[in-house]
Amino acid sequence: MSSPSPFAWLWTPVDTDSKAIQQLKSDWLADNAASRPEDVTRKELEKNISLAEEAVEGLKDPTKLLDLAEAYGILSAKDKRCLDTCELMMQVAVPFLERKRQGDAHQLYGRCLFLVGRFADSLRALQRAKECYKEQGSSALRRVNNIGLLRAYAALGMWKEATKRLEVALTLCESKDDAIMIYTNSKNTLEGTGNARDAEMFDDIWFVHLDLNPETKALFENYNAMGENLMKNYAHKDEGPENWSDVIKENKGAVGLMILAIVAYFVIVYYIFIMFWPVLFPKVKSVMFPKSPT
Repeated sequence: MSSPSPFAWLWTPVDTDSKAIQQLKSDWLADNAASRPEDVTRKELEKNISLAEEAVEGLKDPTKLLDLAEAYGILSAKDKRCLDTCELMMQVAVPFLERKRQGDAHQLYGRCLFLVGRFADSLRALQRAKECYKEQGSSALRRVNNIGLLRAYAALGMWKEATKRLEVALTLCESKDDAIMIYTNSKNTLEGTGNARDAEMFDDIWFVHLDLNPETKALFENYNAMGENLMKNYAHKDEGPENWSDVIKENKGAVGLMILAIVAYFVIVYYIFIMFWPVLFPKVKSVMFPKSPT
């Protein structure tokens, strides 16, 4: 059986509603939420938007469009104003930005395009950001860009390229948790967009990274053990009783109270019947207990 063409993504439509794609979008949104200052309020973010809008009024300084797009994006990554501003920025502002800020502009634009399902366009924007960050970019910026590229390749089913981005991103991680998060999020999407061979390549890179980083390996194994124990506990709780004897065993107190309530009900009904039936049914009384002749 022949292997799929590496250019299949050009003509194969992407299921934008698939579980894997939704997971990738959720990861983008989670990253955006994590990038906000810890104590910032929505009111403060909206104030920043107002100030940025004033700064670009009349387009006297087109470079301020990036500040405005970022202000929209940090409030909500799915804000349509962010995408619209990025579209305008690409036309009139990007050439006037320094190289690092050009990278920021393309990176933000790539995220906006991804969230609206334009994955091929997103990939092109993220590739431009990559070139900018090569010239002027920190390890953190290059890591974020590689994660974005990984997601774009994954969405397009280009897992050979996605695997390469994972390898690069892992070398740029500043903490053990960063590496684990990149791997687990990417692995989740692989289940929906990749194939068995891609999964093996993906895992090979990850396990090599773990062998080279014993502390990350220990933390990863600890997380796995915690997750397995949690799943076992929930699985046990979700198992229902197989028969009525199991129900009674698991709910002895409730069953006992129910039996007492039923017995009390019949006792009360019997008492009411004995005490009040002659009054309620006098004809029945005269038939059952006729008066003796005097």
